[in-house]
Amino acid sequence: MLIIIIFLNIILNFLLFKNLNFLQKILIISDIPNERKIHKSPVPLLGGTFFLTNLLFIFFIYCINDFSFMNLSFDKNSIISIVGGVILFYILGYLDDSSKIISPNLRLFLSVIILGLVLYLDNELILTSLKLSFLNSGELIKLNNYVGIILTIFSFLVLINAFNMTDGINLLSTFYIFYIFFVFFLLGIFNINFLFFLPFFIFFFIYNNKYQIFFGSSGIMPASFFVGYIFIKSYNQNILLYSDMAFIILLIPLLELLRLIFLRLKNSHNPFKADQNHLHHYIYNNFSFNKTILILLMIYIIPSLIVIFELSFHWIYTIIVIYFYLIEKYKKI
Repeated sequence: MLIIIIFLNIILNFLLFKNLNFLQKILIISDIPNERKIHKSPVPLLGGTFFLTNLLFIFFIYCINDFSFMNLSFDKNSIISIVGGVILFYILGYLDDSSKIISPNLRLFLSVIILGLVLYLDNELILTSLKLSFLNSGELIKLNNYVGIILTIFSFLVLINAFNMTDGINLLSTFYIFYIFFVFFLLGIFNINFLFFLPFFIFFFIYNNKYQIFFGSSGIMPASFFVGYIFIKSYNQNILLYSDMAFIILLIPLLELLRLIFLRLKNSHNPFKADQNHLHHYIYNNFSFNKTILILLMIYIIPSLIVIFELSFHWIYTIIVIYFYLIEKYKKI
């Protein structure tokens, strides 16, 4: 069954990417070069549209044939909430990509509204307790309903904005998203059917590497919401044992988010306004593109190894030191 579905998916993605320019004329979203951009001509921002198409396709197959790539339990409300959330975040990202009139504050407000609707549709997504790996007692920290709702929404917002920090250089964000899918597989959250997504990522890597397509906000926002949904749902269903596992796996994007918010506030700038102070900017200014991607992927991937191989969490301190060492070494060069 998997082979047949992957074959159909290859055809789907071949048609999507083959008609890239035609679809761009219909959807009219491109990344226009400016002083912060590396590329010199407009590039279609259709990566998110194609990712959404793939995701909706597999959920459609799941509904008609009970084909799933996740080892999670879903009822009708769960399906509606995850699909609805992905679509709404795609629309929000699409508006951001196409119009550029959505301010960071408005985007934040609309994100909260969407997340509130998602939790209303699926209250089993709400965090009701926290179990932290560094507490020897192993006891749960109980959360009342209001605290659980606020903490769940806050966790989503942090994750979405953290993933946005990875989107600024070709291949990085999508490589990282696919790696997170692979981590889900290793942790037993996804099953082997997650390879369904492989054709999309292969096609995207090829076209993205040639500056023929970008992921855009319409890709980052629904993809990061989807990842956040899987993290929280797998924790609530006791597949992910500790609530801080997600923090460890996503350590570098979260550090980037905290560092950039602090830096922007220090300089009296909007904490969510784009700039060129990202780690990937610093590395790219000092290395070739291939070396930059290799260095960044290594830095992004290393924290997850702590969870996968059940290493001592003391390694986190070493990773944090390496991260800030790279920042200090290359930001002034």
